[in-house]
Amino acid sequence: MLRVLVADNHAIVRAGILRLLVGDPRIKVLGEASDFSEAVTKAHNFRPDVLILDVHMPRGAGLMSSDVNGELTSSGAKVLGISFANDDDARSLANALGAAELLDKINLGKELIPAIIRLAAEVPPLIQANAATDAGAIQ
Repeated sequence: MLRVLVADNHAIVRAGILRLLVGDPRIKVLGEASDFSEAVTKAHNFRPDVLILDVHMPRGAGLMSSDVNGELTSSGAKVLGISFANDDDARSLANALGAAELLDKINLGKELIPAIIRLAAEVPPLIQANAATDAGAIQ
């Protein structure tokens, strides 16, 4: 079962995302957060496989934007960025936050669950490189 944390500063958006996810037996929603600070704390406490993160969310108390990527990355979660503004600025923010992918909120109904499954199935690049090296050594 894929473990997911939902982080968006709009309660109505979180509710819509939760409604999409709870009906899928492959996904377990661990919780939700309304700002980056809360998302970082919950990501470290709950250790989700995927963190769905609104890239335009307020930072939260005591969290500088330069700290966010490292804090999120160290939780072990794959970050799936979401935004209503799917433009260069949103892509830059998603990249700065360490998001593996950015989805437009308008398309979440059809794209969210496949993206979660895709991200959770990805093998980290270091493991892929080691596997290729190991396979070469065996031959």
